[in-house]
Amino acid sequence: KISRRATTSPTTTTSPATMINLVPILQVLYACVSFNLLAHILSMVLGFCCTRNFNKGLKERVFNNKIDKWIQQRWSNK
Repeated sequence: KISRRATTSPTTTTSPATMINLVPILQVLYACVSFNLLAHILSMVLGFCCTRNFNKGLKERVFNNKIDKWIQQRWSNK
């Protein structure tokens, strides 16, 4: 037979010591989210500047360097 006993689940309580331990975690999380947001904004600004300058000589500087010429030569030989 299967006995049907009432089972009690452990309850968790939030003590002041637990809240004190969470404060540095929240500060670190806030700092990481802030840094991520700033990095995202900076990449958007850099991307905007690159797209504006792409037709003003940036294309030639990017695609006419030694590495690009080496890649083009390797692909053209195959």
